[in-house]
Amino acid sequence: NNHPECLLLCAQVGAGILYQRDIGGRVPAHYATGECLRIIADLAPNSLLVRDFVDEVFPAYFVTKNQDAVGLRVCALVAPETLLGVAFIAAANDDLECLRVCAEMVPESMWAQDLHGFTPTHLAAMRGRARCLRLCVSVVPGTVFVQNADGRRPRDVAKTAECREICDSVGK
Repeated sequence: NNHPECLLLCAQVGAGILYQRDIGGRVPAHYATGECLRIIADLAPNSLLVRDFVDEVFPAYFVTKNQDAVGLRVCALVAPETLLGVAFIAAANDDLECLRVCAEMVPESMWAQDLHGFTPTHLAAMRGRARCLRLCVSVVPGTVFVQNADGRRPRDVAKTAECREICDSVGK
């Protein structure tokens, strides 16, 4: 598991091994973190664009779930389009570093809306993630005015008074 030296030995067989899927349709990039993900990105960059069969997600999703900001930066450099949905995960899980990577490297990810119209700003407010909410409103303050499918703004779904105050501070 995530041993760069083993990965390099396997890759000597050919970069094609880095595209081989397991039963769930995942390639090694779905399991890699940090340095191993960087090696995979160098040898088989398109493997970062492979969706698995089960959840239909890119490796960037798993990197974010593992709170691996270094790996996420690799994904952003090689396959930035795969980060559009991961800002939600980072905001909901209070992962400030991964959220910062999304904001810096793929700023449009901060404006993304899910099926219910929630933005990462909505999720940070709804989960009471004040640190992430502060980052969201400092990078993209306009997202506090975005309404979800029910017409609710981040302030309307905020879990804590602190999060409501953060939302109210925009424009003052």
